[in-house]
Amino acid sequence: MSFFWTSSITNEPENSLDTGVTVSNSRPSSSLQQQNKNIKERFGGIETESRQVPFLPDENLTIESIYDFYVHTLFPAVMSSLPLLGRRLFHDTQSVLHDSFQRFVNFILPDYWTSSSSYSHPQLPSFRRIWEENAADLSVSDFLLRHFDTNHDGKISPEELFHVDEMLLSRILPRSDESWWSWFSREWPLLDWKVGLFLWRTFGGVLLTLAVLSIVPGRLHGWSARVLRWPILGLTYFLIAVELMVYIVIRIFIRIAEYIIARPKHRALRQQMAKSQSYEEWYGYAEDLDRSQKRDVWIRRIKDQTSFHYNWSFVQDLIRDLRNAREQGDSILALAVIQQCTRKNVGGIMSEDLFSYTNTGEPKAVVREFIEEAVQTLHWLTDEALHIPVDDSAQQQSNEKRTYEEQMEETVQAEKDKIWKSLTNLFGNGEDGKQNDDVKTKDGNETHSPESAPHQDIESRTDNPLPSFHRQEVLTFLKRARAAYGRTALCLSGGAMMGVYHFGHVRALLETGSLPNIISGTSAGSIIGAILCTRKDDELDRDLRPEILVHKLTCFSRPWRERISSLVKTGSMFDVDEWLELLKWFCRGDMTFAEAYRLTGRVFCITLSPTTKKAPPVLINYLSAPNVTIASAVVASAAVPGFVAPVRLRIKDTNGVVQRGGAKDEAYFDGSIKQDIPTTGLAEMLNCQFFVTAQCNPHIVPMFYNSKGGVGRPSRWSSGAQEDSWRGGFLLAALEMYLKNDMKAKFVFLRDLEAAVGFTSELLTQDFVGTTTIVPQVSFKDYFGLFENPSLEQLQRCCHAGSVAAYEHTVMIQMHYSISDALEECIAKLETNKRKVHIRRRTKLGSASMTRGDPKGGVVEESTEARIQPTVENTQTFLVGGLTSDGLKVRTAFNESSDDTDRESEYDEFEADWTDLK
Repeated sequence: MSFFWTSSITNEPENSLDTGVTVSNSRPSSSLQQQNKNIKERFGGIETESRQVPFLPDENLTIESIYDFYVHTLFPAVMSSLPLLGRRLFHDTQSVLHDSFQRFVNFILPDYWTSSSSYSHPQLPSFRRIWEENAADLSVSDFLLRHFDTNHDGKISPEELFHVDEMLLSRILPRSDESWWSWFSREWPLLDWKVGLFLWRTFGGVLLTLAVLSIVPGRLHGWSARVLRWPILGLTYFLIAVELMVYIVIRIFIRIAEYIIARPKHRALRQQMAKSQSYEEWYGYAEDLDRSQKRDVWIRRIKDQTSFHYNWSFVQDLIRDLRNAREQGDSILALAVIQQCTRKNVGGIMSEDLFSYTNTGEPKAVVREFIEEAVQTLHWLTDEALHIPVDDSAQQQSNEKRTYEEQMEETVQAEKDKIWKSLTNLFGNGEDGKQNDDVKTKDGNETHSPESAPHQDIESRTDNPLPSFHRQEVLTFLKRARAAYGRTALCLSGGAMMGVYHFGHVRALLETGSLPNIISGTSAGSIIGAILCTRKDDELDRDLRPEILVHKLTCFSRPWRERISSLVKTGSMFDVDEWLELLKWFCRGDMTFAEAYRLTGRVFCITLSPTTKKAPPVLINYLSAPNVTIASAVVASAAVPGFVAPVRLRIKDTNGVVQRGGAKDEAYFDGSIKQDIPTTGLAEMLNCQFFVTAQCNPHIVPMFYNSKGGVGRPSRWSSGAQEDSWRGGFLLAALEMYLKNDMKAKFVFLRDLEAAVGFTSELLTQDFVGTTTIVPQVSFKDYFGLFENPSLEQLQRCCHAGSVAAYEHTVMIQMHYSISDALEECIAKLETNKRKVHIRRRTKLGSASMTRGDPKGGVVEESTEARIQPTVENTQTFLVGGLTSDGLKVRTAFNESSDDTDRESEYDEFEADWTDLK
């Protein structure tokens, strides 16, 4: 509509306004009438009888005329149009809201759920391809009409061409058969991205909405987080499953490649090694295999591509200084040098990598030479101290001690300077390969460089008699060295019925005299540990036999129908009291931890998982829980959720009566769930520094793969001298490491996010290795008998395979024992003032005549009875009854068994040793 500004014809006189605007009082002129006529013709010739005429810009105005125009013309017109404007505004708002809602729905839901016209194929074929495959016998017009004329009217409209992406291309293109492998090989490389893109196109709006709601504090925050947890969990598990399938394929391919490239002679020797019945037989075949592969050359060679695994220059310097000190008869120099040799993994000589280049597990010959020199020097230093006469002159002792301390400080500082010099030579001259160290020539002779020659500037002190207090200084040093060197522990993992491989592990360790006196067991490993720590040596030889064990391993005798019925009724498949009765043979009835220690001298530790949320795992032994029955602790450590209900520990009182735990006592379940290998607890409580781990968990064993070979299992892609010896080649090894680390990272992500179901995150993100880890070669059929009683044939096979796996680590374990045994024997000599002592030997069973460090035979002194030697950092807390890492008061445990004189005497010995160390 149009509005015209008009003005009424007034008869007011001219010049009525002060502004000088005049208004004519005459009738409209002929020119004005002509304009009005033109306006009428423009608007359809509609006649109006209003006496108001359109206002033209050249007309004179007055205030009254303008006011009348607004009041009588413009305002009524605006007011009359408001209903129309309101309805228009309402319809426009409704359209905007409807369009916004439709866009929101299309954003939340996938396109193919809301409108089929919006779905598009990810990749349209070219017109040329369609024509070549389907239109060979048709004309162009027939082909276009057949495939583009959707309404069959004989014409192709622009709308039909515009919606050409809606065609069912499957009717045009022939369906091609595709194998799952070709599809997987094409889709897997970008699977993460493609799955994420699919979820974003499908549920992107919902996920984005929930993500926004999760930021807002309040109820929506927690509700949205609980909803988002499940898609994240499902997506992560799906990606892990896909990576696991690829990982299995890669491992199988590497295994096949290793079998193909193996020579028939080498394959036959490995088969003989796998069938060996004793360590001596196994070592003989392994030695032949090393010679056939020229790995014995690697053993004799000092410097090659693998030399960076240990500080060979520093080790050679220590060997020369030890020999020089003995030749000069300088006990002070020997004491200063031996301090560097009794540290844990000095120079990297006890690194697992150094024992993974030969089939026998032998390291470099210089490593064995160094250990022999250190042991010989320890005994020589002890014998020299025994020759020192006792001097009662206090004044002379004071003067001698001052001189002695000055000489000792000077010698130790000289040794430290030599260490830094050797490190500088090792890393500073590594580029040109001209290290100043000994090199063995082809004829076997050693050539010395000027810098590495024996030091002749050290004054010989052979003629100077040692002060009387030197003997006490040597004894103090030996005790400190024993504490710093640490003790050895055997950690037996869980693994259900796959844990029967542990019987072979411990049998091999007993055969070679390598079984530690500290044994930790978790879940299935606690059963094997209970046998070891509740029987004497002759009883172990009698009971550790498959024909005896097969009649005792009957905890899974209940049929599956009864298991499911019990699970539905009680929440667990097996009864706690039933398992307690079945395990009493393994635990010698209701024997406690303290009674087992007094009987065998072995320290038995069991890991338990508390039912209290966020509570740390508990490590119990004869120190922290002396009166707890081993049988109840074993059942608690093996109480897998769903199989056995959580168990409360049982305690034997002073009258020998076993008491059940009360309702207020803590209940425990499977220790493998939270801490399968308790290295931290053993280190803090018992000062263990060297861990022999036997791993049999079914979900962990397949993941043990050393890309460059393991201890006693070298890579077959080199003879040992080359560092680039990747199993299966570099690419497959890189893929294996990437997939394994990526799967572990996803489990860690779920654990930190607290999104994993139950205990699955902790079950897969622990540290399952030790200083050296024994992993048996399991069979695929073992997974079908995890929860079934083993047969005699299966038990014999598992025991034999476990023994062979333990043979591979024997050399490394025995080399570690060489230093610790020498320290124990030297301390016993000085304390008893005898040159020859008879100390308690580690148990050694079987018919093999091997000794540690010498598979050909010989005599070796074994270590004394296990004694607790806490670390310096934890000794004060240990002695005053502070909390251990497992939250148990040690001093309280002693108070509960105050009638046990052995416990009190050992406690007094701890305080005496700590006083000596201070």
